[in-house]
Amino acid sequence: MLSNSRTLKLPLAALGLAVLAAGAPALADHHLPGEATPSAAPAAASAEKACDCGDCKDAGKDGGHHGHHGKHNKATGDAGAVASAAGLSDMAGDAEFDCDDGDTVCLEAKKGADKSPAWMRRIAGKAFGRVQIEPHTLLQSQFAAMVGDKASFDHGDRAERMGFALRRARFGANGRFGQAAEFGAYLDLTAMPGTPLVSEAWVALTTGVHSSITVGAYRTPYSRGSMVTSARMAMAERPHAIIAMAPFRQVGATWSGHYPDIAGLTWYAGVYNGFERQTNLYRGFNEFSSLGGNRDAGLALVGRLSAEPLGAIGAEVYDATGGGLRLAVGGGYYQSNGPTSTLRGYGGDLHVKVKGVHLMAEWLADSADPKEKPTAPATLNASRAHQAMVAELGYTTWRVTVAARMQQIDPDTERTDDQDEQIYSGCLSYQVPKDRVRLQLQYDHRTETTGPGLDNNVLFAQLQLFL
Repeated sequence: MLSNSRTLKLPLAALGLAVLAAGAPALADHHLPGEATPSAAPAAASAEKACDCGDCKDAGKDGGHHGHHGKHNKATGDAGAVASAAGLSDMAGDAEFDCDDGDTVCLEAKKGADKSPAWMRRIAGKAFGRVQIEPHTLLQSQFAAMVGDKASFDHGDRAERMGFALRRARFGANGRFGQAAEFGAYLDLTAMPGTPLVSEAWVALTTGVHSSITVGAYRTPYSRGSMVTSARMAMAERPHAIIAMAPFRQVGATWSGHYPDIAGLTWYAGVYNGFERQTNLYRGFNEFSSLGGNRDAGLALVGRLSAEPLGAIGAEVYDATGGGLRLAVGGGYYQSNGPTSTLRGYGGDLHVKVKGVHLMAEWLADSADPKEKPTAPATLNASRAHQAMVAELGYTTWRVTVAARMQQIDPDTERTDDQDEQIYSGCLSYQVPKDRVRLQLQYDHRTETTGPGLDNNVLFAQLQLFL
């Protein structure tokens, strides 16, 4: 999300120069720790010694960054509230506004801010003195190099034939006004016909020292696997089980809080338009099904509680800093009165990082009961219960991450059939400093538990740009 510095960050060079020269605090005057990247490990180690805390190394982005400053820099204000709101955005980016090493454009702009005309500095200072805007772009392109004959999009596979895909193309910005309000809006140009172009659009208002209310369209705080931003995963794709069983984005309101001094405790309580599953389990839920208003569905209630007792775990799944032991444990629950069925889900998760190694595990279960009088064409003709388990282990050194994942998916817990399966995945990633660009190669091997084996394995590569 955004730094608590009052420095304005805009892509327009002239505006940036003017604001910097208008009397805003200099970037160097408000020291922020470096981003959590493999190349930043030595600096992170120094930062840990300087402030003598377990979460300094991970004060990079998202909740980790803000949790650290809420604990060690009282001048940042409601850092805890910021962190809890940050977890609802899938485009969490840099937490600092300082220039990257070697970024000559940024450094020259910072150095030459006083060269802009005085009238421009005065106007910019009055208009934007309390506003921070941070634009972001996420592009992910994939190439399926090997695809089994039985691979299917309907079964959650990443490809059906060899070829290219534009996985994500998101553009937008996060922003802050003073210390009381944050906002964000993004479009995803890869949206399929009939699905919303909006990726997220929200406003967060501080309600207390450690709490905030977020209203709009964004991710629902239920599963750890669904709340991790797609740009910070150790593997190119989310687990099939998470896509199938976690409601991702919906319109609603969430009250949340973050307490870095109390074991990094974070909680969410939200109410949203009702969720609706797609007919195919592996296609998950309809996102933003009531973007224009709630006509057919009831409401959904979602709650989540998590803790980071050994310091902030950071925004990335992988251990980018190679620091000491950190862990996060949490759980979520939802109940939804959808247009055709009543849904309930619950689960628990664990995330561990230590010395470059990461472990992330999650268990999810849910049930669906069809309504006697559905308000939309029914997608479920009988009660159904699902269950899934995901475990991922990986290691990061220098700029390379190697990760392996196992999934166990049971689409119907009442019986054992050929739909039960395990999915084994391996991924090799290379990221440039600051993780602006990542190149990943992932292989998915699917094993049907009881039925005939299918030729549905997929090998694909992904190139990611995150600015």
